[in-house]
Amino acid sequence: MAAWEATTGMQWAAVLVVGGLGALVAKRLRVPMWAFSGTLIAVALSHQLIQLDVSAPPLWSLIAQVLVGTAVGSRVDRPTVRRFRSTLPGGLIVVSLVVPAGIALGYMIHWQAGVPALDSVLGMVPGGVPEMVAAATSLQGNSALVAAMHVVRLLVVVWLTAWLVRRVRVDPPVDGPL
Repeated sequence: MAAWEATTGMQWAAVLVVGGLGALVAKRLRVPMWAFSGTLIAVALSHQLIQLDVSAPPLWSLIAQVLVGTAVGSRVDRPTVRRFRSTLPGGLIVVSLVVPAGIALGYMIHWQAGVPALDSVLGMVPGGVPEMVAAATSLQGNSALVAAMHVVRLLVVVWLTAWLVRRVRVDPPVDGPL
C-alpha cells in the first residue's frame, strides 16, 4: 500500500486546516508568497512538532504542476512580452552568471553534506519556489528539501533586499505631494 493510501480523512482535514491557518498567518504577517509559504511552513512544522504525517497522492503533484503552468501562462499578455524584450539582454547576462553559480554551490552542498546532487542543485539555482518544487517532483527529487532551500533563500533575499534598499537610497526621499 502506498503511503498516501494509508492517510485517513481526519488526517487530511487536519493538515488542510493547519495549512489554511498557516496561509492566513503568513498573509497577516505579509510574508512573500503567503499562500504557498505559509501553508508549507505550517504543515512542515506540524509534521515535526505533532507528527501530523500525511502523504499526497501522486496525481496531486501533477495537478499542481498543471495549475502553476496555467496560472503563469495565463498572465503572459502582449504588453508583458513587449516589456520582457527590453529586459532580455540584461536578464540573460544575470542568468548566465547566477545559474552556473547556483549549480556550483549545489554541487558543493552535494559534496560537503551528502545531499543528492539533483536536490542540492535544484535548491540552489534561481527560480520560484512552486516552479522548482514542480521540477524536483517531475524529476523524482526530494521536493520538500528543494522547497525548504528555496523558502530560506527567498526569505533571506526579500528581507536582505528590503534592508539594503532602506539603507542605500538612490533616489532622494520625497517630502510630500508633488
